[in-house]
Amino acid sequence: MREKISEDLKILIPNFIKNRMEDAENLLLLLKNKDYQEASKISHSLKGVLGSYGFKNGYLMTSEIDKKIKNSDFERLLEEAQDFQKYMSNVEIEYVDEEL
Repeated sequence: MREKISEDLKILIPNFIKNRMEDAENLLLLLKNKDYQEASKISHSLKGVLGSYGFKNGYLMTSEIDKKIKNSDFERLLEEAQDFQKYMSNVEIEYVDEEL
């Protein structure tokens, strides 16, 4: 998936993606261990930070994961967390010049 990210964030993005990959791995591990309380904390944090940085697809994915955890809807949760992990591994960044 391709994300359009502000050129102003370009220097921050490599570490940002590395850290979100670690979050994705931790989220998946917590879900596998059925630690939904900690998984909820990570998914909620991911949702916020991804949205703040302009990762719209990642925001939507983690919003859905967060909602399902809160609603105890665990049926496809592992699959969705795996999809998010793949997304973070393969996300393509297009830097755009944003005018305020």
